[in-house]
Amino acid sequence: MKILGVANGEFEMETVERRLKEAGLLSRYEGHIKGQERALVIVSVRDVAEKEQVRGIFENSGVIEISYREDDPSERD
Repeated sequence: MKILGVANGEFEMETVERRLKEAGLLSRYEGHIKGQERALVIVSVRDVAEKEQVRGIFENSGVIEISYREDDPSERD
């Protein structure tokens, strides 16, 4: 499953990256797609515990519009 969120700016992106690193989840971070003013943040999670942890990191980092997407079966390890 992937968790997607919209970050309002560079500060929020840096905060997300720092908090994912502190939580030991930076390897699950797939990066972001930057637009003109906002960035789409993507993190891949393996289970419900990681999903809740990343959701909390997003919420506490100022990420808005959090959504979830199931992995494409052809993308799995």
